[in-house]
Amino acid sequence: MQDLLEPAVSATASGCIYGLIALSYLLMIRPTGIINFAVGEWAMVARFGAPLLLSRYEWNYAAGMALVLGFMFAVGLVTERVAVRPLVRQPILAPILALLGVLVVTPGLVSVSFPPDPLPVPGAFGFGRLEVAGVGGSYQSLFIITVTLAVFVGAWLFFERTVAGKAFEAVALHRRAAALMGINLSRVTALSFAPGAGVAGLGGLLVAPKVSALY
Repeated sequence: MQDLLEPAVSATASGCIYGLIALSYLLMIRPTGIINFAVGEWAMVARFGAPLLLSRYEWNYAAGMALVLGFMFAVGLVTERVAVRPLVRQPILAPILALLGVLVVTPGLVSVSFPPDPLPVPGAFGFGRLEVAGVGGSYQSLFIITVTLAVFVGAWLFFERTVAGKAFEAVALHRRAAALMGINLSRVTALSFAPGAGVAGLGGLLVAPKVSALY
């Protein structure tokens, strides 16, 4: 049983990363109907930002994580402003094609900004292992699971318990009716892309210590 449960911890941590990426997609597509194919590239940007701050400049994990996530929020806002907002009144395919352009450009920018060498990233609590009753996992795996659960609980509370969350739901159900009720559609769109980029970046940050960033 122990041989089965221990790999399950690592598999759960990997599944949590995919869950964060899926949540990023959902945060953007739910109120806008726009599929952002650049979500994976946003996670990659954060994964490359982690070794830059945590290894090269030796920032502590919390400060480096906060700065990278703040940068990803800014990336989401800028992307919405430049690639989505001017096209939001056009057929839905127009902003999707613009975001495909972001998908193409982002890897090129990363490839010319980082050397083709493995970039190791320290874990939040080092590379030790926690064991309880003979079953355990790495600190990073348990950290990934804990943070992911906190993010999903926070997302649930946002949508179910806040006025802003209800506005998101209203826009998702019917954009025109939501606008007639006084909901600012541009603001909702911007506020969907910013946390969407942040959640994608969080996925990249959390997985970075487990797989060296390499382009």
